[in-house]
Amino acid sequence: MTNWAGRARPRGCRSSTSISCACRPGMRTAVSRRTAAGGGGSSQQRDDGLVRVANARQPPRAGIGHNSSTPQRIARVRADASVRRAQEVDPNWRPTPSLTTVLGNESQQSEISRLTNLAQEAEAFVTMKRRDGLPLGFRDKTEYAEFGYQLRSEVLRAGHREVQVFLKGSAVTGYSYSTGRAFDGGSKPSDFDIAIVSPAMIKRARKLRITLLSSGKRTVALNPDQLRQMGLRDTIDGLSTRQGRQVTIMIYESEGSVSRRSPFVRVP
Repeated sequence: MTNWAGRARPRGCRSSTSISCACRPGMRTAVSRRTAAGGGGSSQQRDDGLVRVANARQPPRAGIGHNSSTPQRIARVRADASVRRAQEVDPNWRPTPSLTTVLGNESQQSEISRLTNLAQEAEAFVTMKRRDGLPLGFRDKTEYAEFGYQLRSEVLRAGHREVQVFLKGSAVTGYSYSTGRAFDGGSKPSDFDIAIVSPAMIKRARKLRITLLSSGKRTVALNPDQLRQMGLRDTIDGLSTRQGRQVTIMIYESEGSVSRRSPFVRVP
């Protein structure tokens, strides 16, 4: 850990180390977001209080901007802090074993990916536990159930049978892990990221030449033209309007393909 020995301490800084100093560029905003009552705040508070809850789940951003803080170290700090928060909520919580197993030949990128998934899993547990299983973006379980019913009914009406529907992304974890932005903490409402599991829909997407990723096990997020080709354009436009936020769709071959990407919850 780097200290301030031989270096000018920023005016007003009381930290004994440069790593923990909140005066560095890029750190002041992250720290100030967590100093408001309840663990977070936002100038765009919504009536249902979701931004406050999501901001409290912001990942720590320690070490960003210093040469001594490698991407691996940043990922490790985030993962450790997230696991601690999860075990504060439930001391019996344990992560998926594969996320804590370090392989001897693990590459740097593999380690970062594993630690990122570990942090996301822990944060998803905290968010869902504290909200009694209700994802962010819904006022109550009735609204959540109605959303699921509408989505499932419209998908069936479009001719797609035997589908499973899951919600993933910041509505589950509390923030975007790529940007660190809290759910609904930006200039516009956060998206609902929907994963539809259907081998038949994957086959149709392949016939339509929609881009497939992960060795053909999932699609890209479907754009308006692709949604129209799949018979889902009106469905998603209607849901987006009713929810007041963009609903995005990705199609997966199996539930296992969803679980390998990021935490998720089944939509009722």
